[in-house]
Amino acid sequence: MLHIINKSLTSSDALKRCLALTQPGAALLLIEDAVYNCIPNSPGYELLLQHSEAVSLYALTEDLEARGLERLVADPFQRVDYPGFVTLTEQHSKSLSWG
Repeated sequence: MLHIINKSLTSSDALKRCLALTQPGAALLLIEDAVYNCIPNSPGYELLLQHSEAVSLYALTEDLEARGLERLVADPFQRVDYPGFVTLTEQHSKSLSWG
């Protein structure tokens, strides 16, 4: 399953709700303001790190760039562009957006 989050942890509990239901082997894509969770010391970063061995973590490059965060992203996040976003949706039979 591909989980798509679009809100930061400071503005929504979507990330917490998603992670509570996410199964090992799932992928989680951060878009829009959720990309703030990719930055070390952000409220969502440590929470996501706790799940990084069981879940693949991605961040949308265009949203990182729009917020000036592209150089601050830390492991274990993989950057994907819009074509990569499409590829992720093709690789997963189901997707769920959280907001």
